[in-house]
Amino acid sequence: MLGATVALTAWLLGGALAHAQTLEAPRRRQGYYLSLGAQVGAAKIWEDGEDWKVWRSSDFGIRAGQLLTRRFGLGIQFLHIGRATGQSQTAGIFGLGFEAQLEIARNLALVGGAGFEVIEITDGTMPKKSSRGTYSSGYTLAATYDIFLGDRLTGGWSLAPIAQLRLIPGGSTTGLSGTVGLQLCFWTGLPRNQLDLPPDRAFEKP
Repeated sequence: MLGATVALTAWLLGGALAHAQTLEAPRRRQGYYLSLGAQVGAAKIWEDGEDWKVWRSSDFGIRAGQLLTRRFGLGIQFLHIGRATGQSQTAGIFGLGFEAQLEIARNLALVGGAGFEVIEITDGTMPKKSSRGTYSSGYTLAATYDIFLGDRLTGGWSLAPIAQLRLIPGGSTTGLSGTVGLQLCFWTGLPRNQLDLPPDRAFEKP
């Protein structure tokens, strides 16, 4: 995990240097980003051959990263905390990981991620029974669309609807969830010396 973190950091720093060498047209979706979001939906859990019904689920997450090119970016999901409930049982789902995104249309991006996940299940009808669950790799696929606020030249705040699938293929317990929600994002944008601007706009505030 440490090696992957170092590699990602080096990649992000390399992207920053690349930005410094090439002027880009100003856009709102530029630079580094930080987002906080909440989602709701449904989850399906299979446990030791037991096929549970569909449960209600929710999820909260914090993400950060950088666009390395005009359309491609890398980031980290620092933490996500999820919960699924049904049939008098509760599943806590949490983890962290890395993500990559590709902007397929203006402000619309596909985001894929992989990381470490934990599922912990408790039974409300048996409060003294120890919890059970699994830990394993987890995978996500999401689509987001940034709706920017204000009229900055580059960067700024956005509200981003998100639709996401998360798969946790554990040994004894497997989880699959589908959620929709909203993220609050901040994009740093690029400094003026990295933007391709006409002379009459070169000294405007971003």
